[in-house]
Amino acid sequence: MAELAERASPGDLIEIFRGPYKHWAVYVGHGYVVHLTSAEGAPGDSCSCSVNILRAVVKKELLQKVAKGDKYRVNNSNDTNRCPKSKEEIVQTAERMVGEEIDYSLGRSNCEHFANFLRYGTLESKQAEQVNNVLQAGMLTVGGLVGAVLAGKLIYELVKGSREEEEPE
Repeated sequence: MAELAERASPGDLIEIFRGPYKHWAVYVGHGYVVHLTSAEGAPGDSCSCSVNILRAVVKKELLQKVAKGDKYRVNNSNDTNRCPKSKEEIVQTAERMVGEEIDYSLGRSNCEHFANFLRYGTLESKQAEQVNNVLQAGMLTVGGLVGAVLAGKLIYELVKGSREEEEPE
């Protein structure tokens, strides 16, 4: 993975695979990235796309430190339908924002939104769009599932209670 940092160009988007989600950063050269990290978490702790994060801070850190052993790659796939800013503008804007605290929102202002904003000037997150689409498509299913779980819990409690009443003391 260290060789990727050598092949990445300043202004490239870096996608870091964190299990069920991806963390995003912008490569600024010499092994460093600029990214959003939790303003409330431990130093160097990347935004975990958690609904619990309310504030994020822009940091410049070594890619190896941010990746924490996770796989990563250059992903400028939006270049096919978006015109990226110049590498100089991307890096200058990223460097200028280091240290700024911003509101964090999983659906409207996450690490992927931030990285895409730096490269393309647009707030986009495919991860957030996918979650929204799943939630919209499955709203009845989710409601049905919640209802089934609650009904199951109620039945379990009723059966458990009636068994306790039947057992001799």
